[in-house]
Amino acid sequence: MKTSRLASVAALAVLASSATAAAQSDIEVAIVSGISDITQFDGQFSAGVIDTLEAYDGANISIAHYAPSGGMEDELGMDAILRDMVTIAPDYLLFIVVHWETVQDRLVALQDEGVNLMVVEFAPENAGDVSPFAWAITDHTESGRVTGASAAAHYCADFEGDTVAAALFHGTASSEIGINRMDGIQEAFVAGLAECGKNVEFVDEVFANFNRERAFELAQQVATANPDIHIIFGANSNTALGIMEGLRTVGMLDRIDVTGIGGQLEELASICRGEILTAGVRNPRGQGQEAGQVVIDHLEDQAYDQINYAPQITVNTCEEIFDFYPVEMLDNPAFRGNLNEGQWQPAG
Repeated sequence: MKTSRLASVAALAVLASSATAAAQSDIEVAIVSGISDITQFDGQFSAGVIDTLEAYDGANISIAHYAPSGGMEDELGMDAILRDMVTIAPDYLLFIVVHWETVQDRLVALQDEGVNLMVVEFAPENAGDVSPFAWAITDHTESGRVTGASAAAHYCADFEGDTVAAALFHGTASSEIGINRMDGIQEAFVAGLAECGKNVEFVDEVFANFNRERAFELAQQVATANPDIHIIFGANSNTALGIMEGLRTVGMLDRIDVTGIGGQLEELASICRGEILTAGVRNPRGQGQEAGQVVIDHLEDQAYDQINYAPQITVNTCEEIFDFYPVEMLDNPAFRGNLNEGQWQPAG
């Protein structure tokens, strides 16, 4: 089977290429997300889908990955892509959710055109009129819980004071993912500290919009205004990296802990270096591989799980990272190139 793989952040260029590929294919699969960077969840998930569909011999499948040029915050770009998807009407569309409230009408229109829709990273109970054939879900409240619990365990073991001063760096105000993650963090961090007789004071909270540069600027402001702060929780990998870099700039990284969620490769390398305390992670490529199999099962009228949950853990050390992730993923400049000398020690 010949599978066409297309990836671009320029929607018009992708649309032209995809139309040509579709003319030569039996089945067209589109993946739409806020970003396509292979070092982040969306790109890794897409790679996993491609892994599975490339190995399938039952049909000729073309695959295209679309992302707006402005990234996760580019709501107009996302709307333009989904509008064009209604016209193209691929056989399958896997949508990695950003800004759910602004895309529902487009997703309903896709359903009306007969597109088989899989929704990735959004809870079914909030779907409204969108009725996909399957869901590939990370419970983002649980992402926050595992991160908050890991941080609480650290402070219960190593912190001598009674009250931990913390700050929350949220995503965007409209992001269900960001809201759920931070709710989970607060719930588990408060509960975990209570178990060892400690308290938490949330001294500040800001919206970093999942943006590294904004988190970088805000971290300097928050740390300077709150010099006795102990820990800053980031809503995703980009946020954690920006916080880390901002704290380094003001000379406070050695005494303020940073947490992230997501497992971006640079974030993982920062955990290895000891500059990020912990991160809640899942295996996005493996999750994408499972999603690709669901597409195949649906195509062949085989039984499949309509709701597929990603297992989650936290990683706190280099050893845990090498145990959890495949070396093929870690052997990437975004991870390997950001390690300290002697830290590249894959298992086996």
